[in-house]
Amino acid sequence: MYVFYLLFNLKKIITFEKLFLLFSMDIEGNSMDITVTAIHMDIKDSVKEYAEDKLGGIDKFYNGAQSIEVILKSDDKKIHCEAIIHVKKRGTVVVDVARDEVFEAIDVASEKCERQMRRLKEKNEARRHDGIDEIEE
Repeated sequence: MYVFYLLFNLKKIITFEKLFLLFSMDIEGNSMDITVTAIHMDIKDSVKEYAEDKLGGIDKFYNGAQSIEVILKSDDKKIHCEAIIHVKKRGTVVVDVARDEVFEAIDVASEKCERQMRRLKEKNEARRHDGIDEIEE
């Protein structure tokens, strides 16, 4: 009730669609989906939350990340952590890491994802600025 009172006091006309989109977003404004799955192994909720926390900050390096799939696989001796990031208008970024422990694999995969997303952002910004330099000359 307070929200509608505030909206009418501001004398702004907001359509129902805009109002729905406003309230459907998360509090942080982050609408990125993160899914964690395990193949040939059982994972605890703490491992799942750790992976979501570590890879949830990828969005700050490049705003085009739409969703992240984290796949944890158990091999004979190693744990594989595969992260697939779906990027808006750029395709996918795939990282595959094999380590002895689950948390170590998630940490290294997170660092590699950050590096690749940062590189993608720099490449995108360089592409924009190259066109501006040619116009100025």
